[in-house]
This record gives sequence, structure tokens and C-alpha cells, in this order.
Amino acid sequence: MLPSLINFKSFILRGLVISAMAIFFTFLDIFILHLTDDQPCLAVLFEVVSVFGTVALSIGVQVR
Repeated sequence: MLPSLINFKSFILRGLVISAMAIFFTFLDIFILHLTDDQPCLAVLFEVVSVFGTVALSIGVQVR
């Protein structure tokens, strides 16, 4: 029973690390786009989360 418990913990840890990295890079993208584009923060947030989730929604924010 001990090897399966160790394997379970490694899967949980791997999932937490992947989730933390995804959240970190999402917020990093939001921060960089907010600094470089003259767009409202909520518009940038919506665009980045939409792209990350691959839902193909947009509110028309364009790079000028």
C-alpha cells in the first residue's frame, strides 16, 4: 500500500505545480499586456483568460 500512496502524492504534487505555473503565467501575461497596451485591465484579463481557456471569445481588443 505504501508505493501506491507515494505515487498518488506525486500525481497530486505534479497537478499542483502545473496549476501554479498556469496561474503564474496567466497573471504574468496580464501584467505585461496591461503595461504595453493602452487597454482597460478587465479587457486584458478577459482576453488572456479567453485565450488560455481556448474558448475563442473576444471583446475586440486589438494591438495598435
